Amino acid sequence: MSTKDVRMPLHAPDATNCFFAQEDLPSTLKKMQAKAQVVPLGNDITALALAGVQWKDALISTRNDAAIISGRGGYGRYQATDCAFNVSRAKHRLDIRVNAEAGPNLSGVSAGSGRFISAFSTDDAEAVQHRVQVNTAHDHAVLSLFETTAHAAIPSQAVISNVLHLSAVRRARETWNDSAPGHHLNDMLLHQGRTRFQCLPHVGKGRAWQVAANLLGSFLAFLCDRKISVTRGVVAKGILQLDRGLLGADHTANGVMLMQDGTRSFAIDTKQVHQLWVAVAGQHWQLEVYRRDGTALAVLAADPFHPADHWHDLLNALPLAANRC
Repeated sequence: MSTKDVRMPLHAPDATNCFFAQEDLPSTLKKMQAKAQVVPLGNDITALALAGVQWKDALISTRNDAAIISGRGGYGRYQATDCAFNVSRAKHRLDIRVNAEAGPNLSGVSAGSGRFISAFSTDDAEAVQHRVQVNTAHDHAVLSLFETTAHAAIPSQAVISNVLHLSAVRRARETWNDSAPGHHLNDMLLHQGRTRFQCLPHVGKGRAWQVAANLLGSFLAFLCDRKISVTRGVVAKGILQLDRGLLGADHTANGVMLMQDGTRSFAIDTKQVHQLWVAVAGQHWQLEVYRRDGTALAVLAADPFHPADHWHDLLNALPLAANRC
């Protein structure tokens, strides 16, 4: 089972069990077009981030091939890559950090008469990654403010080879300690985190180290059992969706862990996790999750409304990877 098997209903009055609902949601633009009236909404991800602050009870989710995060409410404070890192305290706010330059295609599912019932973004392969589903008059009205706009041409992405340029390493080493937490998260959005992944072994002692990837499931279960509040995020093209708070490990099947707290959920397929890295910049420590090709999947960090020392101790206690770089 992978997160491709995770299911969510098109109209979900209760998101608590949305991951194991009966109805499949289309996972690609082509499949969506075969089931519903889909119209293009352009590429302005920042406009979506601004509009979403007004939503009150939308079902918001972000996924990649190995992880998915979901919750109910609206977006938190607008947070582009040039903004400070922020995680909302309010339970009805879900934060997204957006990279306008990535320009993921946005589309809407129309119910006719200029009314949209959902919006979603797709990556370069037209896989649905970020999705917003609305089910109240207020949220319908906010979403329906968007106009049908043709998708702009997707800029060609720089090819990330296995050859690491020394200039990238030099830049990472020079800016590492002075970079704010938001900049380190931005690196996970840029090129889907592959350049950062290549630089991590070279940024310097005490700044990043590889830990045992096979213990991720046990570590997540420990956080749930001990009721440790954390920040978690899932990376998609141009979007990092973040949430914070306690989670409970309700379901584990074939390596897929689903953790929930009311209407908030976070799931990850541990079989697809290839490397885990602890990255340290001042008081900001984060656990970064990568797949075999170096693509960033997810990130875990301390809850900013709790003392960070305990989180630092937990990451320090993780055993080093046997084949660490």
